Amino acid sequence: MANLITANLMQRPVRTLVSILAVAIGVLLILMVVGLSNGTLNDYAERTQNIHADIIFQPSGASMLFALNNATLPVKLQSLVSEVEGVSAVTPVMTKFSSADFGLIFGIDPGSFDQVSGGLKFVSGRYFRDSFEVVVDEKYASSKSVRIGDTLHLMGHEFRLAGIYRAGIAVRMFMPLKTLQKLNGSEDKASILFIRVGAAEEVEAVFQRLQQRFQGYNITRISDLPGLVSQNLPGLKEFTSSVIFVSVTISFLVILLAMYTTIVERTREIGILKSLGASKLYVMSIILKESLLISFLGILLGLSLSFLLVRVLVATFPTLSVEISMAWVLKSSLLGLLGSLLGALYPAFKAASQDPVQALSYE
Repeated sequence: MANLITANLMQRPVRTLVSILAVAIGVLLILMVVGLSNGTLNDYAERTQNIHADIIFQPSGASMLFALNNATLPVKLQSLVSEVEGVSAVTPVMTKFSSADFGLIFGIDPGSFDQVSGGLKFVSGRYFRDSFEVVVDEKYASSKSVRIGDTLHLMGHEFRLAGIYRAGIAVRMFMPLKTLQKLNGSEDKASILFIRVGAAEEVEAVFQRLQQRFQGYNITRISDLPGLVSQNLPGLKEFTSSVIFVSVTISFLVILLAMYTTIVERTREIGILKSLGASKLYVMSIILKESLLISFLGILLGLSLSFLLVRVLVATFPTLSVEISMAWVLKSSLLGLLGSLLGALYPAFKAASQDPVQALSYE
């Protein structure tokens, strides 16, 4: 039977190749969409946690996706929050999304930020000392091919690059808080307060005190951030589900068309098999095994293309994060297999139901 299945697929190589590509594209779509979304969100959550704050203090209704928020938090709250028992350090941060770089900029006060985070680890240069100086991480510097002293054009102004720090903390660019406040028209405002607690065992107690004293504000434990990030991205689950549905539908329709056409072209062959005593189950198994072989080859191709594309994307865009887990490799493979099997069911049933006499007389 194996030789018969292989021969049937080789008889129409173009159609077989198109079917394999359809399954591969479905797998590729699923893995890339999930990989990009998971990679970006997980990287964002991890870099935010690397600030080493324990609690995030935001205005009411603020999102955990900082790029979606405005600067409406009075900076004077820094001193009030610092008075809460158990709080050891507080730093105000203004966030600004840069459409030019498609990234987030933090406006910070280096002194208080270092008290909370432990400080940036510079590989070259230093913190900004002038109002129009910035610091960037290694990945940003590498992707933009910039060095200390270069000029960066941001928000309609020229900034001098003062330092390059190790990647992995918060965002890829920092500038003076007062400068970003002025450019944003939000004097004495911030987007977030990052709070450091004196001892790890006191985090929950401090969290409760802050909630009681500052009712109406959005106060979050940093440990809760990973689970909250994806919930704050509207439409992510719906978009992912839509991509999965489209991917499975592509596999289903292409395999259905390919197998149905195969049945029509091989009507006489099926008649001969049935006249020789082939059972309905035997005929169905041939069609289903052909679709399984196509699906298997398509899945292998899709996985190979996905990992190749990830390497190309990361090499081309160093700041991009793509995360393809083994769980989603298995899920995408099973979904590709499911689409192929569903597409082959009707053609297989039709082939098995053919009358051998009519099939032999088919022209």
